[in-house]
Amino acid sequence: MKYLYAFLFLGVFAITVQPVFADTAAGCPVFTRDLSIGVTDTATNKDVTALQKYLTDTGYLVPGTANGIFGPKTHAAVQAFQRKNGLSSQGYVGPLSRAKIQVLGCGVANSSYEEPLTLVGFDVPEKLNRGQSGAWILQFSPRAASSTPLDFNADWGDGSTTTGLVVTSAASATTTFAYFTHAYKKNGSYISTLTITPKNGKSINLQSGVRVLH
Repeated sequence: MKYLYAFLFLGVFAITVQPVFADTAAGCPVFTRDLSIGVTDTATNKDVTALQKYLTDTGYLVPGTANGIFGPKTHAAVQAFQRKNGLSSQGYVGPLSRAKIQVLGCGVANSSYEEPLTLVGFDVPEKLNRGQSGAWILQFSPRAASSTPLDFNADWGDGSTTTGLVVTSAASATTTFAYFTHAYKKNGSYISTLTITPKNGKSINLQSGVRVLH
């Protein structure tokens, strides 16, 4: 992965965050990194315990199991959570699982407000192997965007497109990230174009290039 070396940013837009009432009984964990079997609290700033508490509070993990170590029981609990929520049940807590936990566990203040939404980062693959799934990660400011639905259209430059709602998650105390994946079937150089459209405001277009090898 390489930080964006070429992108086109058109427009800064405002969004209105409407009241969101989520089931917050399990708390609102915000994970700053991906988690997988074998990692511990020591290496993750106690993110493993936070994950285990969330899984315990939501019934996926037996009470008393939390120990700050991502072991087989936590792995199985994550798989159960992923299956129930339509995610790939690999037991790896990556951006999509983190975003789902954020959506299910977190809410926003009970008031509406407007803040400008700007793109502050875009991490893209520079090279991929044919058939390899690449990840395009967009980072926005402010964090309030994690509670706001955004429409997207992705033209991957190979004749295929993807549309839908962007699933966002809090990346830090002040920013939000969105995560996209795509695999190319043929070798070559491609230019992808992502168009992000908020419910209210102007769209932004982002372009990046990737080379696909054998």
